[in-house]
Amino acid sequence: MSVFRLAAALFCGAFAAVFWPRAPHIAIVALGMCPLIAWRCRSARLPVLAGTAMLLWASAHAAHTRSARVHEPASGRLTACITGPVWLIGSRLRFDVLAREFDGRPVSWRLVATSYGGVRVPRPGQCWVFDARVRPPRGRLNRTGPDAEKRAFRHRVAGYARVQLDRSATRLTRRHSVPLTAARLALADQLRFAVGEGAAWPLIVALAVGYRDVLPVSLHNALVSTGTRHLVSISGLHIGLVAAAGWWIGRGVIAPLFRCCCPRWWARRGGDRWAGPVIAWVLAVLYALLAGFALPTRRALLMLAVWLLVSQIARRVPVTSALLLAACGILILDPFALLDHGFWLSFGAVAVLASLRLRVQAPWWQTQWVAFVGLLPVVTVTIGRLSLVGPLANLVWVPLVSLVLVPAVLFTVIALVLPVPMVAHLAGGLARLIDPALVWLFGLAALPFSELRLSALGVTGALLALIGVALLLVPGARPRNRALAVALCLPLFFGRADRPAHGEVRLDVLDVSHGLAVVIYTQRHVVLYDTGGQWARTDAVARVVGPHLSATGVRQVHTVVISHGDLDHRGGAASLSSFVSVANWWSGEPERGGRGRLCREGLRWRLDGVVFEFLHPRRSMRWRGNNASCVLRVTTRFGSALLTGDLERLGEVSLLHGRNLRPARIVVGQHHGSRTSSSAAFVRAVQADFALFSTSFDNRWSLPAREVVSRWQAAGTMTCHTAASGGLTVWLDGRAAPSMVTGARQARPALWRWSNEAVGDGWWRAFRTESGRDILRASC
Repeated sequence: MSVFRLAAALFCGAFAAVFWPRAPHIAIVALGMCPLIAWRCRSARLPVLAGTAMLLWASAHAAHTRSARVHEPASGRLTACITGPVWLIGSRLRFDVLAREFDGRPVSWRLVATSYGGVRVPRPGQCWVFDARVRPPRGRLNRTGPDAEKRAFRHRVAGYARVQLDRSATRLTRRHSVPLTAARLALADQLRFAVGEGAAWPLIVALAVGYRDVLPVSLHNALVSTGTRHLVSISGLHIGLVAAAGWWIGRGVIAPLFRCCCPRWWARRGGDRWAGPVIAWVLAVLYALLAGFALPTRRALLMLAVWLLVSQIARRVPVTSALLLAACGILILDPFALLDHGFWLSFGAVAVLASLRLRVQAPWWQTQWVAFVGLLPVVTVTIGRLSLVGPLANLVWVPLVSLVLVPAVLFTVIALVLPVPMVAHLAGGLARLIDPALVWLFGLAALPFSELRLSALGVTGALLALIGVALLLVPGARPRNRALAVALCLPLFFGRADRPAHGEVRLDVLDVSHGLAVVIYTQRHVVLYDTGGQWARTDAVARVVGPHLSATGVRQVHTVVISHGDLDHRGGAASLSSFVSVANWWSGEPERGGRGRLCREGLRWRLDGVVFEFLHPRRSMRWRGNNASCVLRVTTRFGSALLTGDLERLGEVSLLHGRNLRPARIVVGQHHGSRTSSSAAFVRAVQADFALFSTSFDNRWSLPAREVVSRWQAAGTMTCHTAASGGLTVWLDGRAAPSMVTGARQARPALWRWSNEAVGDGWWRAFRTESGRDILRASC
């Protein structure tokens, strides 16, 4: 059986198990049909057996991971040991813990814990008893953008915990052994002390021990904008550099010593030729240990092991076969590697370069061009943005990191460990070398067109883009083939979301945790109502709204309405200009951090046959706080939608007395479903088909309130909220009421979606999940 057929079978099995919600049933059917297929088709016997085995293996991994998670939100006493470093992010502490007991029952959970305003600081290896609130690994989810649940599933995170580090927390005498973490933290502290305060020490620590959490936000954004973030992540490039140095030491120093000191029969049998691979492997493993054996380093180590074995045992094995063997080995050890962006980026880059047989003596522009174009589809699907200055930045930073920084950092680490008296001079010289390079990097990142936001691609678009890239990189292709390739790649840059027809509207109520952001699409224009909240190091526009607009092909927003001055509604306004241009701004409270003109009752405009009108605040009164919210009505020929911000009962009374309030098919519920809003009179007056609430999962206010939901439902209104359904999409285009609203969890089914029933009933229930419906359970 060829390596390609084996790899194809293993990939098909892993894909089916990880990406298809019906995978457990398919595994059982495949197990029953495998003997029949193997008996009828002897030539495909081994691929079928390999694919079925991988399907069963990956399904078992997925079922075990899902069944070992936190079942439901709960509060109690948590006994846990800190297994990693403790990071201070803004005003909160974040650290990983291994939970051993919760409310008197034994558990085995790997949790990500956070603490706000505590008076005690834990250390790695310590065991504590906290007052904690644990919840399942559930996060924000929209039709486009990142998937926090997939990331938690990939890293086997069982849930999240919010712990109290006050006087109620008790430190236990026993300890959890974390010698590697302790050694890395000690080394990081010594490096920071040796380098001194400045811009260089976070980069040096990241290159030495793999701690990227120490990178400031400005440096992280600059690395992303210039396409050089991969140089800071200790992965294939760094492991390869250390292995190359080990190979040179083994072949140039150790092998001659062996030939002089060992018997001649040992040298005649080629024993000295193993000196290079062995030393290369040992140094690579030591560097991976220094980096904490993160996922990229494990992947790079496996690829290096395959290459070393192939180079010594069968020297004429093609590069593609060695690459496929490494990929198969990674899938066997970790089937969830398919969920990792780095897996596709690293193998994609090596595959593109290997397919064109580029040599070391190839000009730099050819390598940069191939990497830039060949990875376009992968970058679009996994990251969603492309650095236009990446080739120029990598032209300087790749040799700087490869030939200067990594060797210098490793020499500094060795000098710290030995110790060597010259370590202060080494660290100071390294910092002086990095500072001007960082100035140049920040200059590139500050250019107005340093990066390009790419449109989201479906499966068909990604396949067409892959074909286009392949045609574009074929040497000596005809001009008409080049033109066809460019045409196939155009959806990468100019893709558009499904737009409504003239006089119709599509509303996207985005899942921004606790906050509000609604994108309103007409035939040719976009209106944004609120921009979500602001967090410690970022905001809702940078994380959710901006990527969503870019993925749907939006480059300009006609109007932005900031309902009022609360931070959970205006928090992302400052970041919006980095994603789109805005023509008009309105705000209910411009003096409270808002911008633009003050919205008032009676103001209206028309876009593509759709009428936008402000119903509140009334001109006769001075409104403040929640009751100053801009109430916007969007009227189409198929009904209207009402967006109410954080309007409370006093504002509702004003609306009811203003005689402008008419029935609406869709209402974005005021104040996230709080008890201070949605009075019985308002609910009766609106007569909505759907009431939508923007809330976060397991929020401390228990929103939307039960009595509010009951009040809407008693009036015949269906209720949905983003905490249960993810981002909500509403179509006002003549559809029947049940099909007007769809949730992101319904549109993006996946095996890793949180489900209380599927997880709580144990491993077998998780294994025999029938479909995405059992996992999603949309709330509408």
